[in-house]
Amino acid sequence: MGGAVRGGLEFEGQAEVDWGDPRARRRFLAEIVTDADRLLEAARAARAELAEGSAEETALLEAARLLSRVLVQDVERREDGPALKPGVAVDRAPDRWRATSEWRVHRSGLAA
Repeated sequence: MGGAVRGGLEFEGQAEVDWGDPRARRRFLAEIVTDADRLLEAARAARAELAEGSAEETALLEAARLLSRVLVQDVERREDGPALKPGVAVDRAPDRWRATSEWRVHRSGLAA
């Protein structure tokens, strides 16, 4: 996927996916879900270092809830790997995936 981690938790990348190949899309979705799960775990670890009720903790929780909501609403976890849930607009999914692959999550200001 070509992402880069620099200076804490910053992810930026450009996906090169054959959007016409269903298997390539599923592999890419699996990568995105794995990255999202790792990011949520990192958020849990970072939260332990934040003051309860602080602006930093609030921002971290809000971002983690949003990411969790997207995963729950749009992704079905199957034994053979994640898949988009029925009803997710397939014609819009590549745009969502591209946006997801270009997210930038900055740790600055989150740790003491």
